[in-house]
Amino acid sequence: MDKITRIYKLHEILKITRYPLTSKQIAESLQCSSRSINRHINEYIDEFGAPIEKTKDHKYQYTDKTFELPGIWLNATELIALATMQSILKDVETGIFKQ
Repeated sequence: MDKITRIYKLHEILKITRYPLTSKQIAESLQCSSRSINRHINEYIDEFGAPIEKTKDHKYQYTDKTFELPGIWLNATELIALATMQSILKDVETGIFKQ
């Protein structure tokens, strides 16, 4: 699982849980180590300003449940590339079924 996918899944976990979770509990859900979770949480806070609090007993929780990650934005070149690939794949799929 890549970093951004793990961050989005971490966001989902913290958003739906009622009680703080240990890094071990989060790691089990994301199938990685506790050390990776600690590193991802720090990056998540630094890069996205995530309102994550670490409690006295070393558990994590959101302090603001309304927090949302930014959407995925593409520039003009990336949009053109995406549209081109969609068109190519549409033609390829049609060609496969004709044979």
